[in-house]
Amino acid sequence: RSSDRPAPPGQSVGSDSRPTAARVRTVTDGERNRNEMSLVAVHVAHNSQLEQAIAMLIIAVDRPHVPPCPMPARFCTDVAYFMTPAGQDGAPRLPSGEYWIRSEDARRWLDEGVVEVVSPLDSYHSTEFEISDEQENWLRWLVEHQVQHIRLQP
Repeated sequence: RSSDRPAPPGQSVGSDSRPTAARVRTVTDGERNRNEMSLVAVHVAHNSQLEQAIAMLIIAVDRPHVPPCPMPARFCTDVAYFMTPAGQDGAPRLPSGEYWIRSEDARRWLDEGVVEVVSPLDSYHSTEFEISDEQENWLRWLVEHQVQHIRLQP
């Protein structure tokens, strides 16, 4: 049967099984320019997202030979959930912008996939949050390179 055969290029098979010409529409210069501008806008937006995604570097202060770990800008607030306060469990007092993350804690958070946060207003209540993909990669970087002392570099 002719309806079982594919139509030749540039033609389609109609309901009455007779080949019909495919519709062809010419793209105007204005449409082409709008499409090109849309592609450029998507490319710029994608690059902007990448720049936001990698807005800072985490430097291994105690292991200077370790390559930096790229992180999004919001990590400058996230790091507070992971840092060990000065004087607790042997954590030293550090300059502003530097943080101590105990290796044992980093391993535990990486294994469990969650971080427990105690409210600064109510030490009787805590909550857990699931770590993000970026936080997981950062924790893996800490553990693999045995890093505890970090500096944030915008």
